Amino acid sequence: FGLDFERQVLAKKGRDAAYKGVFEKPPRDTRQVMEPDTYLKGENVPELVVPKLDAVLKGEYKRYDFGGLGQFDVTMLLWQGYGKQTGAQLPQAWRGGYYFTYEKAGHPGAPYVLVSLTRWATEAAAKEFASLYAGSLVRRYRSVTEVKPSQDGSGEWKTEDGPVEISASGPFVIAIEGLAGDERTQVRQAIERTF
Repeated sequence: FGLDFERQVLAKKGRDAAYKGVFEKPPRDTRQVMEPDTYLKGENVPELVVPKLDAVLKGEYKRYDFGGLGQFDVTMLLWQGYGKQTGAQLPQAWRGGYYFTYEKAGHPGAPYVLVSLTRWATEAAAKEFASLYAGSLVRRYRSVTEVKPSQDGSGEWKTEDGPVEISASGPFVIAIEGLAGDERTQVRQAIERTF
């Protein structure tokens, strides 16, 4: 992707823009690298508001990791699960994302909790991603049982590592793996309050 990005900037804006210019004003996210026209037009994906989930989980869980979930990440996830055809189309509708992972405090070796939010260009793209995410559960877990019937990817499943909830709301998809009950509800509501 990076070499194609440089080629397009060079062809459309010239040598200074392709070399010195990219260092002075680097791409803001992987979308701009993967789709150079968005960089050349100055299109920026608005940043997502990140909730303070550490406070929501009140010391019950210790944050293990946090990071952005970019268009490249989504592309790789879809390529691995569904092949390059799917991985090439849907990620172009990506418009932001992040993830948290947590471990249960005082329980070494317990399954991790994964919480993620992705934003999409359209509600239809969000529902498609939610459906693909739901479909990927059988590849990631040995045992998957549907608890709440899936509608447009939104639903609830039980796995050997705990429950999974995927909810699509407008252009947003929230996935929560490993939390149940009030904790899961509080985490989902904290994320929903940010959009």
